[in-house]
Amino acid sequence: MTFATNFASSSPIVNQDYNNYVDNKAGQGDSIMSQGISVLYKFMTLFSDLAQGKYDQMSAKADRARDSQQAANQVDSIIAQLKDAGSTGSLPKEVIDYLRSHNISVTVQNDGKTQAAASTTTSKA
Repeated sequence: MTFATNFASSSPIVNQDYNNYVDNKAGQGDSIMSQGISVLYKFMTLFSDLAQGKYDQMSAKADRARDSQQAANQVDSIIAQLKDAGSTGSLPKEVIDYLRSHNISVTVQNDGKTQAAASTTTSKA
C-alpha cells in the first residue's frame, strides 16, 4: 500500500481565511477566559466592598461600646464613693452629655421602687 506524499496542487490544505481568523483571535486573546476572569474580579470587588462595610459597622459599634464602658466606669466610681443610702453624688458634665446624646436614661431607686430621675446630675443609692 502506498500513500501520497506530494500533492499535485500547490495550494495548502488549510483555507487561508481560517488562518487569518486564527491569527486575529490570537491577537485578541481568549475572550471567554478574559470575560470569566473579569467576572471573578467583579465578585472579588463586591465582596471586598461588603466586607469593608461590615468592618466599618463593627468599628463604629466597638467605639460606642468603649465610650459607653468609660461612662459606666465613671458612674460606678461615683456610686462607690457614696457612704450611705442618703448620700448623693454628681456626675461629670462629659458623662451627662454622653448619656443625653445617646438617650441613656438614669433611674433612681427609692424603697424598692424605680422611677425616672428628673436630673442626671445626682443619684441616690
